[in-house]
Amino acid sequence: MSTIQQKQPKIFELFKRILINQTLKHAYLFEGYAGTGKLEMSRYIAKAKLCQNVSKDGQEPCNDCSHCKRIDNGEHPDVIEVSPEGKSQTIKVDRVRELKEEFSKSAVEGNAKMIIVDNVDAMTINATNSLLKFIEEPEDDIHIFLLTANKQNVLPTIISRCQVISFIKQPISERIDELKEGGLNDYEAHLIAHLTQDNQLGRDMIAEYEIMDKAEKVWRWFSRVMKKDDRAFVFVQTDLLPMIDGTKESMMMLDLIMYLCRDMLQLYYNPELEAIAFSQHRSDLTYYVERMSIMTIVSFLTSVLTAKKRLKSNVSIQGVLEHLTLELLGY
Repeated sequence: MSTIQQKQPKIFELFKRILINQTLKHAYLFEGYAGTGKLEMSRYIAKAKLCQNVSKDGQEPCNDCSHCKRIDNGEHPDVIEVSPEGKSQTIKVDRVRELKEEFSKSAVEGNAKMIIVDNVDAMTINATNSLLKFIEEPEDDIHIFLLTANKQNVLPTIISRCQVISFIKQPISERIDELKEGGLNDYEAHLIAHLTQDNQLGRDMIAEYEIMDKAEKVWRWFSRVMKKDDRAFVFVQTDLLPMIDGTKESMMMLDLIMYLCRDMLQLYYNPELEAIAFSQHRSDLTYYVERMSIMTIVSFLTSVLTAKKRLKSNVSIQGVLEHLTLELLGY
């Protein structure tokens, strides 16, 4: 059984029928958290359309021919994948124009051309408008797959021209067990299971992005905030900012703070809940929750969500974190 079949059995069967009946639509929007199988499903469909040895009865790609292997490696000329680039982690209009020019030509090796755009909500406004024109003028042999973690961040004009497919999350307890079986310790497994559904991305977060070190820095900052210690403001400059390099790591830092607040909200309603992100600090979190009102916890969480919006609006991460710190301290 393939990984995508295990993760999303209903969606797998849906597209298996679509491929057999040859009713694949021009544009799809795949919505779901990272690691829920959006990219794998897109590649599966591309392989099913272009595989040299595809089964006639089940439209199953062989996964072994040159077409299948090149699609998996991102090297097939008729399957182009686009994702955010650079420190800004955006998809710019020039990249979309390149796509349009490339796909104005006929398929090179098969009877179809496929575009896979990961994190489509990271497109600039100009890039989105250019993509919209592309979708409005479909060609029979071109299929577009737009991938996003949250369709609310995608323009309604884009959504209205796509068939939306929602990818469900794996239960958090199963994710934690799976990550521990893969070699992570208990705290790592709890934190990573909340941050992503993608095992490889989780390992990258630990190895390349030092996510556990970031989590501990965030916890030390948060502890100062909870004690109404004004040094939390200085801590932003001395400890948090040195651990951030670019937009992706800025958002990781805010995600960690968000999950701390979310842990408190969940513990408020269910003190026995085991699957919290900051499991190593359960006793301290419980102590804080017992001394806070639900309105205060909700206001904390609302402030963090607002901070994430400010970051997406190109406010510097320093300004975002300092403003958030003052807000949580009550200034």
